Amino acid sequence: MDHIRSVLRLFVFCACCLAGVSVAVAASNPWERPLPFKEGTITIALSGSEQGQEVISIREAGRQRAIRRQSTMATMAGQQVTDALELVDPEWVYEYDLAAKTGAKSRNPARIFQEELAKLSAKDQKLVQANAEKFGANITSSMGGQVQEKAMKIHGFDCDLVSVMGSKVYMIHGTDIALQSEVSVMGFQQMSTATGVQLSAPPASVFAHPQGIEAKLDAEEEKATHEMVVGMVQWLKDPKSTPPFPMPGIAPASGQQEMDPAMQQAMEQLMKGMSGQQQ
Repeated sequence: MDHIRSVLRLFVFCACCLAGVSVAVAASNPWERPLPFKEGTITIALSGSEQGQEVISIREAGRQRAIRRQSTMATMAGQQVTDALELVDPEWVYEYDLAAKTGAKSRNPARIFQEELAKLSAKDQKLVQANAEKFGANITSSMGGQVQEKAMKIHGFDCDLVSVMGSKVYMIHGTDIALQSEVSVMGFQQMSTATGVQLSAPPASVFAHPQGIEAKLDAEEEKATHEMVVGMVQWLKDPKSTPPFPMPGIAPASGQQEMDPAMQQAMEQLMKGMSGQQQ
């Protein structure tokens, strides 16, 4: 389930980022969108398959984030308890399992995007940025989704609704901060709702790395994220090439490495959801 959740998060994340380009101010990096506030704390209630709470602490207008997730979920093997901490800075994304005392890290997609963009000529950089702005909403539509700007006001913030891959995500207008979401795939149904937003400085302690836990490089997550971002940059440079995400009517490129079984299963379910088939 953790692997499937990672796959879903990666694909929905990329889809939402591209979709948001059409509603956000055009920027050189679609992953870097300053928030309408410099610091704050958002409390999220989790319900559905996973129940509990998530607290998102933010500073530097979103460049640094700390996400503490405490929840329980019933599984075939019994109740699964989660006590996790995710720390995000401009260079890295760190994920800690505080119960198991393990940690992993992978490159921040925004940094990978910057590096890949820097490899292009000035002409191609402008082309990538122009295509990201031009095709953002169209990409989501071709994937069976849609974007509705300022669809709902949540805690005083206008939120854009992105519906894609069996998910509905309400994000603060022009940003990647979700205040409400619904995900339903492979029997996994998850809802999250912001119950409170405090626009004051979070304590510095919430951004501290846990003592005694080493964050080791997650090679699998790193590879998947890198391939997705690199593929997206190449596709935005040449929209006629194969996109790095599933799109109806487009077959995988010849010689493309096959997905592992868990990812393949997740993607098959996603495609069913996009085509309107029942699970």
